[in-house]
Amino acid sequence: MSRLNIFLSILAIWLLLIPADSLADGVSDEIKKGLEAYENKEYRDAISSLEFAAQQIRQLKAAGSKKALPEPLPGWKAQEAESTAVSEAFMGGFTTATRNYTKDEARIRIEIVSDSPFISMITAMIANPFLNQTGEIEVMKIKGHKAILEWNEDTKKGTLKVVVENKVLVSTEGENCQKSDVIAYAEAVNYVNLNIE
Repeated sequence: MSRLNIFLSILAIWLLLIPADSLADGVSDEIKKGLEAYENKEYRDAISSLEFAAQQIRQLKAAGSKKALPEPLPGWKAQEAESTAVSEAFMGGFTTATRNYTKDEARIRIEIVSDSPFISMITAMIANPFLNQTGEIEVMKIKGHKAILEWNEDTKKGTLKVVVENKVLVSTEGENCQKSDVIAYAEAVNYVNLNIE
């Protein structure tokens, strides 16, 4: 059985199991169109509908990740959170949610990335025993998750990357701030609200 057939079979079972009133949304409608096109051997239309549905699901996932971004810490201000979903045709597809924080000249940016193939590279870096050759890189844990902090004390700039279940990467980037600010914001992320599945 081809991968497309397997995927369509799973979708068909999913459509039978979910409540009928939830089928009214655009994602379910697009999946149904894809299944109908497949059954009619209209394969190009089937692929188009299913890929469109997959992109909509990525957008929903990205929007959900915004809930994990923290409110500004005391004394800080924050912009509205933003989210994006990148198609599978580009680098395998992934979703992001970002928010920027400011306090005088200090800047903090948190970005949550899901489903990116680069997450495995960060995991490998954390596991590398020869990683800290310059003294600017520190391996730690944030809320029980493995993390790597690259910080330059002279420029007051750096990034803390947290890997969650090898599926989500939370990057907290700081500029003109203290290292403790970066760590505090990384710890303020609501990891329970991350869309791991």
